[in-house]
Amino acid sequence: MLQVTGLYTGILALLMLFLAYKTAMARGTYKVNIGTGDNPEMEKKIRVFGNFIEYVPMLILLMAVSEIQGQQSIYLHAFGSATVLARILHATGLSGSMPALKGRLVGASLTLLLLLLGGGSLVYHSLM
Repeated sequence: MLQVTGLYTGILALLMLFLAYKTAMARGTYKVNIGTGDNPEMEKKIRVFGNFIEYVPMLILLMAVSEIQGQQSIYLHAFGSATVLARILHATGLSGSMPALKGRLVGASLTLLLLLLGGGSLVYHSLM
């Protein structure tokens, strides 16, 4: 059973729902049915959501396979918590809710680090 992965998948699904809501509300506010309507704020909302969609599935998959392979729950909780934190930081930095350099850079860097650690760990454990 993927109990730990399930917890973080649920949390990330709720975060995804929130980002989708913010994007949909922006469409109404800026009266943009499709695309960005050449509106920079709409472009930000779309990219915040899109970036989430681009990275989170692989992070969840790395976590799930690690859990199936018997990885310790402390590692899984650290990985899941860091994933949630990275995605929140990235979203708030890119959307302008906090200084972009702090949020976006730290969130993106942490995401890439998680991909490296998660992928590297699976390769290592699969070969041993």
